[in-house]
Amino acid sequence: MIPKFHRGGTWREHLAPAMEIVDAVQATEYLRQYVAWMVGENGKSEAENIKIAHNNVWYYALHYDRKTQARVGRLFGSSALAEAVR
Repeated sequence: MIPKFHRGGTWREHLAPAMEIVDAVQATEYLRQYVAWMVGENGKSEAENIKIAHNNVWYYALHYDRKTQARVGRLFGSSALAEAVR
């Protein structure tokens, strides 16, 4: 499930759904929407927001078990981020 990103949303609202994603297509779409929302919110470049998105998703994953961390790393790693903005 991809959340509806919104101003005032919590980390849990925005990032917890990413921890449930098991499919590369969904991961790419999640990142595409997350980065697009951040660009509109913080005025930073797409490239800067890609880095921020990566850091946010990975940081949130660190609060989960190793199996989830491994899946998130695989799905949301650097190559997934690059694909999300194509």
